[in-house]
Amino acid sequence: MVESQDSWGYYVRAVTACTVLALPQQVFEEILGQSEALQAHVEQFWAQAQRPQNSHGEANIELTSGHEGSRS
Repeated sequence: MVESQDSWGYYVRAVTACTVLALPQQVFEEILGQSEALQAHVEQFWAQAQRPQNSHGEANIELTSGHEGSRS
């Protein structure tokens, strides 16, 4: 969606009725050039996609913990 010539190595199948919008890349880019709101949304999507993720697509969270024992 955000880079020319992108292709996904998988497919999806809906289990319920749905409506799907499919656009050739060139048409999408033309529409993108006409809408600042759409450009901002795509830029936000791209920024989120660049954040570190684990193998499940979840955001990596830096976490440390420790325990020094009980105090009386």
